[in-house]
Amino acid sequence: MPEQAENLRSDNFKLFGRLAIAIRLKTDLEPQSLFAYLSNIETNIDEMKTQRAALLYLLLFDDLLLMNPDLTLPYPKLHLKPHILVPAAEIAGDMEHPVLKESLAKLSSQIKNKNWGVFYAQGKSLLDFSY
Repeated sequence: MPEQAENLRSDNFKLFGRLAIAIRLKTDLEPQSLFAYLSNIETNIDEMKTQRAALLYLLLFDDLLLMNPDLTLPYPKLHLKPHILVPAAEIAGDMEHPVLKESLAKLSSQIKNKNWGVFYAQGKSLLDFSY
């Protein structure tokens, strides 16, 4: 087994913590339907592991403001969690936070503690753990 693949085995996963990935997409789904779909994916992934393997967040849905018992948009702590904000700003920096009226790129640049983790920029191999 190649060394990179060996590092990704579940018993070694704890060494690397969690991986944050942001995805920007277009959909015909309504926010609640998309949230339910993501929750289903999260549950299916978690059932394959003994520990929680995936956390999927719906951060923004255009400029929609929504608050109900199941879903709040934008994600309430988006601007406070670097492990969520920084990857989101990398792929959608131009998107504006509908409450704070700042771009994700600007919010990301304002994070005081930028040593929150190693970020793998677009184009860099995910399996390249050298830094």
